[in-house]
Amino acid sequence: MQVLSQRQEDLKKVVNLIDRKRGDDGQDIRLLSSFQKQFPYKIYEIHPIRDNVFKLITSNRTYILKGYSSYSRLKLQETFTSSLKKEGFNQTYSFISFNQDPIIYKEVYYGCIQYIEPHKSSFSYISEKERQEGLSLLDTFHQITEQSVRRYQSILPEFNLQKKWMERREQFAKNFQIISHYISSEWISEWMNWADWSLNGIKETSRTIENEPNVILHGDVAHHNFLRGKNGKLYLIDFDLISIGPKSMDLLQYANRILPYINWNMDSFIRYNSLKRLLSKKAYIYALAYPTDIFREWNRLIREEDHRNGLKLQHLINQTITNMQLRQQFISKLQKLVK
Repeated sequence: MQVLSQRQEDLKKVVNLIDRKRGDDGQDIRLLSSFQKQFPYKIYEIHPIRDNVFKLITSNRTYILKGYSSYSRLKLQETFTSSLKKEGFNQTYSFISFNQDPIIYKEVYYGCIQYIEPHKSSFSYISEKERQEGLSLLDTFHQITEQSVRRYQSILPEFNLQKKWMERREQFAKNFQIISHYISSEWISEWMNWADWSLNGIKETSRTIENEPNVILHGDVAHHNFLRGKNGKLYLIDFDLISIGPKSMDLLQYANRILPYINWNMDSFIRYNSLKRLLSKKAYIYALAYPTDIFREWNRLIREEDHRNGLKLQHLINQTITNMQLRQQFISKLQKLVK
């Protein structure tokens, strides 16, 4: 049996600290060895957070390493977060430069990010207070990015709601045969009818929103992109999907995220002043009816073949059909608003 060098033994010890459900020790050692060669401090522990995102505990402090598919994408994120800080938006992380080339492993470019120690209670849309706080932080983000949007017009794509939702609907339709094994075809048809009513309405009324001022959109206002720090402050993170468009595009997504938590109740919805304004334009009323969450989650489940996983499948079925009657009532009220 070949005797391992001391360096290999050290790497093996650190790899044993990796939190993973499955993995290849050889691959983990190569990953860690590559990181260590390119990182300026000794790595004591490495913990995967998700694909190409790692928490590093080092001799200096704790960092996050996040991978991007190209050097230009990494530099965009570094530049954007830096400009946010310069313009007064401090409730996010900073990229840290060690005056060296980016860390590269298997053609993935890794940026080093400030580690924000999380609060013992993570942010959630369950709480009314936190829903309001998240919306307030998003509003502040839009106020800042409205001032800087011109600098990014040649770099960032324009957000195209109709195109994105048409593609999502088409993919859902392709998955119909699989989904119908688990969900009543009547419900599936109703979801697609909602989507068609929504998309047709947006197309007919899109001119009413063409002159709205643009901001830089976050693009993914899921709860996990709001981070509660140990200091109690709320941070907005992960700007991988930034684009240019009216702030209402982010607000529509935020509305879709929180509606299940307020039981699709219109009276509760209009208590959020930023979201209530969506009801002043027909295009957004139509957009609120689009079942983007249903299509997104079912398409993802099938794309990742998680419909073969009984627990994940049952969770999504429950998530999909819970409060269906309340959602139907909410959409019925939207339909009345545009008559």
